[in-house]
Amino acid sequence: MNRNASGHYDTTAAGGETVRAFVPFPLPPDPPLDLSGNRQRLLERATLALGRLDSVSTLLPDPQLCQFYERGWRSRTHCSIR
Repeated sequence: MNRNASGHYDTTAAGGETVRAFVPFPLPPDPPLDLSGNRQRLLERATLALGRLDSVSTLLPDPQLCQFYERGWRSRTHCSIR
């Protein structure tokens, strides 16, 4: 996958000091994203998984006690419910 720059940095003065701000390229990207075939199926699976995660989070007594981490291709959830 080719990952070219997605914007540029502008240098300006703010509050008496020089700062750099990242300015992204306008949307939609050129060439347009190809969301067909396998990528469309992957996007649908990811969206469904996020919806499931969101609905399960409503069942937790305190969602801040739950930690999610990624290891390989499997997501695991550890919750410390006191």
